Amino acid sequence: MRLIFFSLFFLINSLLFAQDTIKVMQYNLLNYGNYYNDCTESNNNVADKNEYLKTIIQYVKPDIFAVNEMGKGQNYQSLLLNDALNVDGVNYYQKANYSNEANSYIVNMLYYNSEKLVLKSQSTAQTFIRDIDVYELYYKSSDLELGDTAFIYCVVAHLKAGSDPSDISARTNMVNNSLSYLNG
Repeated sequence: MRLIFFSLFFLINSLLFAQDTIKVMQYNLLNYGNYYNDCTESNNNVADKNEYLKTIIQYVKPDIFAVNEMGKGQNYQSLLLNDALNVDGVNYYQKANYSNEANSYIVNMLYYNSEKLVLKSQSTAQTFIRDIDVYELYYKSSDLELGDTAFIYCVVAHLKAGSDPSDISARTNMVNNSLSYLNG
């Protein structure tokens, strides 16, 4: 009788404190959709990148997938969603809204598993050189109707590259702008 009681107690406790895991993955797409100088359609082909990404995504199965260095224009965000994420029977990935307030030639994007997460809001922390995007997601918990969930904030940034003093100063400004925004 004690064994049955202990087993029931253990089972009920384990169900009450069930946990889930959220996998987060960030990827620099290296001029996805941008062609210029040494970066051509033959050596930077989007279809090839989608095939590589599809393999990686199917292996990792991230719940949040943030990317940098995507060419500006909403068609690239949808192309990656439809050709690398929502493929081979998977249909639960959604993307955030397109943003490019800085009018940069490269942008960020966030994709998420809509079976586990909902995008509550998104904003831009700063627009000097490139946008730094802030995404607020919440977990679709079983207690959601009671107002119980976890919020996840993702800050997606691609700082100015280079080693010149002006590049270092630009990175410092971008970070300081973002920290001021987040502190507010």
